[in-house]
Amino acid sequence: MKLKHRMLVSLLGVGIVPALVITLLSLNTASSSLETQTFNQLEALREVKKSAVERYFKTAEGQIITTAEIPSIADAMASMTQAFTNLAPAQNATSSSLVRYYQQNLTSKLQTTNNKTLPSAQALVAQLSPQTMALQNAYLVNNPSPVGEKGNYQTSRQLPAYDRAHQAIHSFLRDVQAKFGYYDIFLIEAQRGTVVYSASKEVDFGTSLLTGPFQRSGLAEAFKQGRQLTDGDAVIVDFSPYSASANAPAGFMASPVYRNNQLLGVLAYQFPIDRLSEIMTERDGLGQTGETYLVGSDGLMRSNSFLDPEHRTVFASFMNPSEGTVNTQAVQRAINGEKGIDIISDYNGNPVLSAYAPLTAGGLTWAIIAEMDVKEAFAALNALELSVAVIFVIAVIGIVATAIIFARKITRPIGGEPEEMEKIVQTIADGDLTVSFNQDPNATGVYRSMREMTKNLTAMVSDIIGATSQQAAAAEQLSASTVETLTNFEAQNAHTEQVAAAMEQMTATANQISSSTSSTADAAEKAREMIHDGDSQVSLAVDSMRDLVARLQSARTKSDSLVRSAEDISGILQTIGQIADQTNLLALNAAIEAARAGDQGRGFAVVADEVRTLAQSTQDATGEIAQLIENLQRDSSDTTQAMVDSADAAGNVSERAESSISSLKQAVMAVEEIADMSLQMASASEEQSLVATEINQNLEEINTMTGENRQAMDQITQATQDLSALSQVLKGHTSRFHCQGKLA
Repeated sequence: MKLKHRMLVSLLGVGIVPALVITLLSLNTASSSLETQTFNQLEALREVKKSAVERYFKTAEGQIITTAEIPSIADAMASMTQAFTNLAPAQNATSSSLVRYYQQNLTSKLQTTNNKTLPSAQALVAQLSPQTMALQNAYLVNNPSPVGEKGNYQTSRQLPAYDRAHQAIHSFLRDVQAKFGYYDIFLIEAQRGTVVYSASKEVDFGTSLLTGPFQRSGLAEAFKQGRQLTDGDAVIVDFSPYSASANAPAGFMASPVYRNNQLLGVLAYQFPIDRLSEIMTERDGLGQTGETYLVGSDGLMRSNSFLDPEHRTVFASFMNPSEGTVNTQAVQRAINGEKGIDIISDYNGNPVLSAYAPLTAGGLTWAIIAEMDVKEAFAALNALELSVAVIFVIAVIGIVATAIIFARKITRPIGGEPEEMEKIVQTIADGDLTVSFNQDPNATGVYRSMREMTKNLTAMVSDIIGATSQQAAAAEQLSASTVETLTNFEAQNAHTEQVAAAMEQMTATANQISSSTSSTADAAEKAREMIHDGDSQVSLAVDSMRDLVARLQSARTKSDSLVRSAEDISGILQTIGQIADQTNLLALNAAIEAARAGDQGRGFAVVADEVRTLAQSTQDATGEIAQLIENLQRDSSDTTQAMVDSADAAGNVSERAESSISSLKQAVMAVEEIADMSLQMASASEEQSLVATEINQNLEEINTMTGENRQAMDQITQATQDLSALSQVLKGHTSRFHCQGKLA
């Protein structure tokens, strides 16, 4: 994968992953916040509804207790009880009319409602006392108001005593019923449990709750508990189907009626489901799927359901418990006294947010539930998720565009792939300058700089290689010239030693001639022969001196050539030094460029540092060579001057040798005329001795200069060897590099 693509992937990862994490965290936070908010809302609604229900029961308790303590209620209870007791028995016609009334308005409705076999109208009427039949006949059968409105009847005009008592209290209790929404209000005498008054006038009116057809009803239970209470207390009996009200679920509240601490009876309220359902079905804050409802300990509804009006109204729940029972986790926990919130499945099997709590009032234990469908509760979250998804997509597009721009900006200064550049740098570090570069004219950054630097480095190393070869050749030539000069010096030294030996012999002969002048005549012939020998030796000396002069001239010429070669070497060394300076500068520039490239240019920085070290070594070596060449030039100048002096001395020796030849010739002549020229021979011998001494001295000087010249040539030889060694070192350094397909 290319660097640009890797950078793009990295930048996308750096941008998208945090954005995704932030998005998920935001959604999670929003979900938690929304869940918490919804739960808080449900809890608030639950508590509001719970307070309203509790307040309703508490108000009802206060109302029934207050009403039971009103003196007129006690008076009505006493007068109605007395009037009921004194009622005349009903006629047979009355019994049959009641049977028809029951059949039309009670048993047919009961049979249709719960689809169960119930007692017949005749059986129900048979359980009525004569007084009950008389009372129901007067206020039910003969009441012109339709069923449900029988309570509007103020007086029957058939039962005078009861009618008076009824008329005295009925308006008041009907007002209480209407004002507070009770379904019915009862006055029940204490002894037989007879319902001596009913505000709504249903079939329970006038019946005994101890022996009559409704003795197992909720009203009978309320009466039984109510008459056990003390004055100022009240009791609530839970909902149950009440057959007198067509089996509609009904709850009852009862409070004893005392007068002068004597129990007269019980005041009872039948509170309908409507008021509780009105409280619980208030829709504010519940949306489309939210609801609050009440459930009894039996799992049946105590308020109508908003979401399942078919099976889970209070009436439907009691009529068909198999379908109307609510047995969710929330209900179970609330009935067990727990209070909390949770996500559960509701009675329809849908996931809901549920806030539940127990509700206790007057001995009742119900569950109050506030729930909302998860889908609706998190609908805002779904919308938020969609919005966040759109924002995330837009952000991703922006991140991708930004990543592409940044990837281009980051990779453009590099100009190439780091792996390729690293491979190129490693190849150059290994000494191969023939590495191939992309010749794209649009190349940028470090890659283009590396290409130009490699090109310049190749040219520089090629120049160094050429200069090194020239330097090595010059060193070899200088070494050969030095060897030849040493050979000439050795030959010159040998000839000089021969001349010195001859001159010593000549000096001895001259001394002998000088000391033997008294016997010259006798030894003239021998002297002549010896002089002839001396003449030959002197001729040889002259020839040797001439040869010495010629060789010294040749040595001088070669010394001059050596000086010129040393000057040429100095020029070459200056060129090498300039190249080394340029190399050092290029290496420094390369190191700077590599440092700018960071980690990607580290390998090239190593190469640049190696090249700069090599350039510095070259500078040091050329400096040492320049110093040696300077010493060589100085020694060569001294040698040349010594050679000039030696040549002059040799010339003088040659001239004097020729003079010696002339003297020897004169000696020959003197020997021939020895008799006459003894004194001249002695003088000539002395002169010869002096000349020989001088020649010996000159030869000693020549010997001395020859030794000095040899030492100088030894130094030149050593300098040449050092120059050759430095050339080999430089060649070894440059041999690491391949230029133009050849090994340097």
